[in-house]
Amino acid sequence: MVFVTSDPDRDTGAVLHTWLAQFDPSFVGLTGSFDVIAGYAGQLGIELEPPRRQADGSVTVTHGTQVTAFSPDGTAHVVYLAGTKVADYAHDIPLLIAGQT
Repeated sequence: MVFVTSDPDRDTGAVLHTWLAQFDPSFVGLTGSFDVIAGYAGQLGIELEPPRRQADGSVTVTHGTQVTAFSPDGTAHVVYLAGTKVADYAHDIPLLIAGQT
């Protein structure tokens, strides 16, 4: 599992590592400049808006909830949207890993 931040100014490598380790220590977090992240997201058809600092100092981050599943050869095969059931992931991911898509 690779998580890509949409809030790179606050999501440093250390912050992502700590947050993702709560779920599974093998999860990887990627960060970088917003422009680079947005460029790669755009290649997957994902639009990102930069985080916005509010008058009270808080930061609003708008982001999607989609999960893109890749096969071992790096090909994106499936986009899961919010509400996808665990059973769907459990069914599809082994097929992707085995190359049976």
